[in-house]
Amino acid sequence: MKSMDGKILKRGRFFVFSFLLFVVVTHSAFAQSPQQPPPMQLFLDMLCFESDSAGKTAANIYLQIPYSEVTFIKKDNRYIASLDVILSLKDSVKQVWSLTRRISLEAENFSETVSTRRTAVQQFSKDIDPGSYNLEISVIDNESKKTVKMDRPVSVPNFFLPTFSLSNIMLVSKALQENGRINIIPNFSGRFLQDEQNLTVFFEVYSKIQLDSILLTATFFNEKDQKILQFTRTQELQGSRTQVIWGMDGSNLSTNRVKLTIEAVGLGKDSLALPKAASSRIIYVQLRGLPATITDINKAIEQLRYIAKPSEIDKMRNAPTEEEKRKLFIEFWKKLDPDPNTPRNELMEEYYDRVAYANQNFTRFMEGWQSDMGMVYIQYGPPENIERHPFESDSKPYEIWYYYKLNREFVFVDETGFGDYRLQYPLLDLWGRIR
Repeated sequence: MKSMDGKILKRGRFFVFSFLLFVVVTHSAFAQSPQQPPPMQLFLDMLCFESDSAGKTAANIYLQIPYSEVTFIKKDNRYIASLDVILSLKDSVKQVWSLTRRISLEAENFSETVSTRRTAVQQFSKDIDPGSYNLEISVIDNESKKTVKMDRPVSVPNFFLPTFSLSNIMLVSKALQENGRINIIPNFSGRFLQDEQNLTVFFEVYSKIQLDSILLTATFFNEKDQKILQFTRTQELQGSRTQVIWGMDGSNLSTNRVKLTIEAVGLGKDSLALPKAASSRIIYVQLRGLPATITDINKAIEQLRYIAKPSEIDKMRNAPTEEEKRKLFIEFWKKLDPDPNTPRNELMEEYYDRVAYANQNFTRFMEGWQSDMGMVYIQYGPPENIERHPFESDSKPYEIWYYYKLNREFVFVDETGFGDYRLQYPLLDLWGRIR
């Protein structure tokens, strides 16, 4: 799968910013109920920086779309999909910004289309007046007609009038040195994986007064607004605008939701006259040893039923504390780790990626992971081909999933007409396993 680089800020003078713009597709799902298709799970972030236009602020809106959320159709030897994005920004009186963008996407093979780990990023940028606004975004999948609408209040800060200020804070997935320049891959999900240890952020410092350096303090607060972690560093300034990439040890962040506040103080002899500025954002922490798709350890234990013995599940289920459950859960997966020498457990990640995909695509009268399609998908992964018959005149809607390499095929029939596809072939044995 090839990637494309796109610049985040046109005016970056000290670093080149780029994000990986992966194309996004997933398979067409006639199994989804045409009346109420499951909503797409997308990530939305808005970051503001100083504009080159006097009195304006550069507002950058980022939409991150997981591969598994978009429906594709096969055309020739490729898979294609199409999305429409409608954006509107309003103040208390009128609409100040609107646009519509059609996004065409493609993938080279079927397995790429169902990955939850790869994403596409779309950026929308405009110089606007500082103030309070309401942001509305609608995303329409033109194949499945799935639609998601996001509506939130946003604040656009003023970087033009203050003599000393900080931009919004951007989470960074990776910072790469290339040809003497630093490229960053942003993280717009708002999540930090504790396994990665290094929590990296990007922001800008704006100073209209003469300063050689500043003291930066990064403080993490829990949901009770209690300080749980703090870092400091001295930063030399590079004129009126300084871009900062700061990596911090986040391995001790053990709470799910934290607020990060970065404070900047000018360094000088006169402490009373030193300029001060601050910026904050919310970060969601995914705890050590667990993939980002796991948000409930109790449910994750129940979802092991396709690969674990009942006695193993009972032992985890009956553990006296959440921490003991988590410990037993991780011990179970360590036995299955394909590469124990690495911090990641790729098999566990793959398993719960499949669970997440099943929940997003096969949920009807029960959660998707419990459905027949979910059961097959979790155990065998994405089929190599799907034969769909949604509108046959002489039969009920049905699908055939083919796994050529495994010499397997599965037939699902929608008996009710509401997208609730049940496995008709092969039959199940007494333990719920596919014969």
